[in-house]
Amino acid sequence: MKKGFFLSMMIFIFSSLGAIEIPDCLLGIWEGKDRYVFFEKTEEENPCITIVLKEFYDWYFDRAAEDEDKSKLEKRIRNDATHENAEHITFSVNNILNDEEITAYEIKMNYSKRNVNYIPVAVIGDKMYLNFFIKEKVLVPEGAEYDVKAENEYDGIWRGSAGSEGIKVCEQKIDENIGALIVHRQKIFNIRYWKTLMPYDNKSAWFRYDNFEYYIGRHIYSAGNNYSCTTGRSTRIRNIVKPREFNPEDYIFNENKTILVTDKEPYLVKLAGKNDFETLMQLVKDQNAKRKPPRPPLFSPLELDWHWDLIYYLEKDNELIQKVRARQWIRFE
Repeated sequence: MKKGFFLSMMIFIFSSLGAIEIPDCLLGIWEGKDRYVFFEKTEEENPCITIVLKEFYDWYFDRAAEDEDKSKLEKRIRNDATHENAEHITFSVNNILNDEEITAYEIKMNYSKRNVNYIPVAVIGDKMYLNFFIKEKVLVPEGAEYDVKAENEYDGIWRGSAGSEGIKVCEQKIDENIGALIVHRQKIFNIRYWKTLMPYDNKSAWFRYDNFEYYIGRHIYSAGNNYSCTTGRSTRIRNIVKPREFNPEDYIFNENKTILVTDKEPYLVKLAGKNDFETLMQLVKDQNAKRKPPRPPLFSPLELDWHWDLIYYLEKDNELIQKVRARQWIRFE
């Protein structure tokens, strides 16, 4: 009972911590393979997010989620793809860390009073990523005894965040596992954390590998859940997977090397110079005014020479065929 109460309090505290206005780097129209997402500066306490889905293999744009005022401002078209009423999904943005130089956020999506998702995202330039790690300021917690020194700008602990499928119109399943990375001497360890009901604490855990002792935070609080890399009250990390060779070219980094991205391609890309709802609606109108061309025929047309003169010559002594042809001529005459 005490653990449940404490965990509830931690969720409330972490959810409230770092609540900010929509950061400038998020404002504007973002395009992905299957959707547009629009963030705008607003004075509303609970603004609605705008999401346009690219339906029917990108041939039709569906205004799936938007504020009620926007539906009044720009009349919705009712058809098989677009519902009469859009989804109303309020959202807020929290800093993952209280550091203005680290452009990583949790977007809280409120689908209803009980259905809430936290979507961790990292913004590098005009690109948004879902799978990323944030570098801790020190290699190990302060006061811990260790024999590992950072030798370059990549060495250190990289804290993971809960993965997601992106900014969706419907609630999605919560990730059961997340990871953290330790980079040292051109090697990279991937430490698994799993969702737990244990109360969050800031203690460290450790493991030994190749005569070095490595220390890392025992818990990570991400997307409204606590994750642990040890069982019970233990501080020893078990079953460490053998490290891989670390090659910085395999990853994407921000300018000051505080965000490491494992995605090969961005989830969303910001459209340059397109920052308002009217521009988004024009994109929708232009696309929906297009008409998909008919499918090509199953068999392409061919210029065939049937040699009818030769066919008639071969059939001239066949009485049965001649009777059939006679009937055909009478019918058409």
